[in-house]
Amino acid sequence: MYFFLAYLFIPSINAIVSVQIHRLAQYKPNSSCALLANVTLSSSVSIQSCIWQCVEELKCQTAVYSYDNNICWMYGESCESGSIESSGSNRSSVICYRKNPNSNMHCPSAPINNNSTTTVTLIIIQASNIDIINASAQYGCPTSINVTAKDQATVGNLCATDQLNIDASGVAHVSINTSICARIMYIFVGSGSPNIDNICATQSLIIQSSSASTIVYNSLATCPSNASVTVSNSAKVVNVCSTDQLNIDASGAASISINNSVCPRVAAVNLQSSAVAHGICATDLINANTSSGSTLTMIRSNSALLCPLLANVHASTGSRNYVCGTQVINVIADNGASVYCYGVLNYMQVLSGALVFAW
Repeated sequence: MYFFLAYLFIPSINAIVSVQIHRLAQYKPNSSCALLANVTLSSSVSIQSCIWQCVEELKCQTAVYSYDNNICWMYGESCESGSIESSGSNRSSVICYRKNPNSNMHCPSAPINNNSTTTVTLIIIQASNIDIINASAQYGCPTSINVTAKDQATVGNLCATDQLNIDASGVAHVSINTSICARIMYIFVGSGSPNIDNICATQSLIIQSSSASTIVYNSLATCPSNASVTVSNSAKVVNVCSTDQLNIDASGAASISINNSVCPRVAAVNLQSSAVAHGICATDLINANTSSGSTLTMIRSNSALLCPLLANVHASTGSRNYVCGTQVINVIADNGASVYCYGVLNYMQVLSGALVFAW
């Protein structure tokens, strides 16, 4: 009888902590099967034989398959997590997240499709160097995925039904399956210039980037209820959107563009240090603070679906602002800022060389 201990690296918002996974219970009679996690794909290590030994001897009932490298993650019935960790120059494909109680003792020659419910609630992917990992939603998505992609790693076609966390750096490239949006998505970029494509969420989107990343929201996907974007140092966010509340905090020449096919009810925008925000819209309220050569451009429209009922703008130190409000615009401008207003100007305070114009 064999028992395995594995270590999962589970990213929190600011760090990755190590959690020990103990042997799981409720296995197939006359066999013992525990989670085999943190498999390291490397040309210098013969992982395949180790995995096959697990399959042969432990006869696990449930499997997650990586077909390209014939790698098989095996689980007991009660197992609800898995891990993929690669470090090297590898190509692998996460094909199937589904429970398969009647699986063969070997990894199948092709993914097995069945009608059972998804059993894996968490997949962890850690990719580095020039790894290429491609996930497939063909047989369903796990509840959650945590991804760490760095160096020149490519992680593609990701999907999760509840939460998708991405930590990217270097020149990594991460892309999301375009047909499925997680309920919650969290993206963190601390360094480098990675690209993250086709992001989407149905409830909450949080983006934090302090480097020259490019993050693109899937313009054909639904928008989350709430979105928060905090970017600096030339980061670029494209097509971000929300239906209820949008918070933007940008500095250091970062740029943000909005998909205004759906506008939030309320938007709060804070721009500093040459940051740029284009296409800002809301139905009820926009509060904006701009400074240090930043540029704010709202949608110029008579439609209450694009231009808010109320717009409050505090512009200073050379910022440039294009502001729309269908009922009320309140402006405080100072230190050489310029504000162009489209709508009803209700209040204006202009100081220290600032200018206010009709738009």
